[in-house]
Amino acid sequence: TKWRGYAGGQEVTWALAKKFAADIKSTLKEKGLEKERLGIDGFDEPAREALREAGIALVEVMPAMLEARAVKTKDEINCLKMASAIVDVAWQAVYECMKPGIRDREIEAVAHEALLHAGAESIGFVPVTSGAPARSTDKRVQVGDVVTIDFVGITYMGYTTCYYRSFVVGRKPTTKERDMHKKCYERIYKVIDAIRPGATTADAAKHFAPASSYGHPSEEYMVGHDLGHGLGLSMYEYPVIERLYSFQYPQPFEKGMVVAIEAQEDDPNVGLIKLEEMVVVGETGTEVYTRMPIEDIMIASPILTAAE
Repeated sequence: TKWRGYAGGQEVTWALAKKFAADIKSTLKEKGLEKERLGIDGFDEPAREALREAGIALVEVMPAMLEARAVKTKDEINCLKMASAIVDVAWQAVYECMKPGIRDREIEAVAHEALLHAGAESIGFVPVTSGAPARSTDKRVQVGDVVTIDFVGITYMGYTTCYYRSFVVGRKPTTKERDMHKKCYERIYKVIDAIRPGATTADAAKHFAPASSYGHPSEEYMVGHDLGHGLGLSMYEYPVIERLYSFQYPQPFEKGMVVAIEAQEDDPNVGLIKLEEMVVVGETGTEVYTRMPIEDIMIASPILTAAE
């Protein structure tokens, strides 16, 4: 990996890559495997090119790895639940700090500190958006802002999270905000109800919002808007629930799979409302293991409702 980034110059890069390939070829020859295909994942172009020049047949191994990792063991599921429990500690911290005047990035800093104290192994990122339009900036949160937070890639023993919630700061939510939140919640739980062994991602994807409902001519315009994705050592594993291709290329649900299901509504006058649940596929249905309340949009620092 010393050549990565080409920082030493092209000559150094290719010299080191060729040495790397020669060492691998020598090891394969020692073991009588020089004529076999070599499975690789994540190698950069200098490594791949040097291996090919050395006469080594390459094959991308990640599809096979994803198949092997699709169904989790009991220990893996416990690690995923622990990662989620660590995030729950951070949810409490950000909920308490989410007051008018705090900056988006200060909320993120509070989240990072809470995660580390709670035992997070690594932190991917914690995007915080407040107000409209929905952008992660250094702006100060104001009374009435919608704040949306995602805990992405928070790991325990390598196993990760993807966990969205939205809040209103300082006042009761408007009818519009409640409606946006309700749409997300209902879509997520219709998908969850469709997940069981024997069903497929096509059965679940039909409950996500179609592109036509937002005035778009194709599902390509809605990629990532509503999504279900397997979780494990990676953020995106099998199965994936997506209207763009799940109907044509469905994947079966199996006991032991772990899936994150997310849905969003975005309005230029409100901001972004996005929710997400993480579930384990069981014998006949699912177990939701995310614990932060989701049924109704939560009010943070309810200063304008205190007298009611």
